[in-house]
Amino acid sequence: MIKGLWEQHQAKWHCNLKEMYAVIAAISAKAMELQNSTVILQSDNKTVVSYIKNEGGTRSRQLLDLTQQLLKLVDHLNIVLRPHHLPGLCNTEADHLSRNRAAAEWHLTGEETSRLFGMWGTPDLDLFASQTAHVVPNYVSLDLSDSNAYFHDAFSRSWHYRLAWLFPPPSLIPRVLDRLNSASGQYILVAPKWTKPFWRPDLKNRALKRPVKLRNLEKTLVDTATMLPPAQVGKLHLEAWLISGGMP
Repeated sequence: MIKGLWEQHQAKWHCNLKEMYAVIAAISAKAMELQNSTVILQSDNKTVVSYIKNEGGTRSRQLLDLTQQLLKLVDHLNIVLRPHHLPGLCNTEADHLSRNRAAAEWHLTGEETSRLFGMWGTPDLDLFASQTAHVVPNYVSLDLSDSNAYFHDAFSRSWHYRLAWLFPPPSLIPRVLDRLNSASGQYILVAPKWTKPFWRPDLKNRALKRPVKLRNLEKTLVDTATMLPPAQVGKLHLEAWLISGGMP
């Protein structure tokens, strides 16, 4: 994770310029790791995604200059950059950093999880959880001080489970699907229902059952940072998928 503060002159920039500069700064900071690779860029800024896809635009000369700077950088590093739009409602990690507030952590209440467990079985482990938000007793947390966690950081170990629960931040879904290539067992994955996200074909190829639409999110989905439903929950649509590990 990369974060920082804006210089005094940068703080006055338009949000589009800030977003594009953040992309340049992030790739520059991880240049050695990202060199000669394909990088999936997820941004909730449609203008920035469009400028990168089209290698420029006509709305802003400053934004065009930053876009060209980015393209020169990725060309120098031999990076294939694949930009995709991530709806702001689901961009919870970046949002909490930019606004300097607690990270949103979405948690499904027992009403919906019991319905899913009745259909597909009760998971042995909740891989993206915390001390205050887990759907089964055994859970994995990012909080190193949580002594009750089964272990810390879901990506720190290989995945080989009879049945596990996956409700990651939406921005991590591509990484989750990549990790499943080397996994075994079955998984219940909760994911947003978007129009043609780039990762949906992979998800469909792994599906063991048709996805189940989650109901009454105003009552069954809670942001544990506030203990209230997420903002704009009425616009949110979630599905649960029973999927398999291994190569699809």
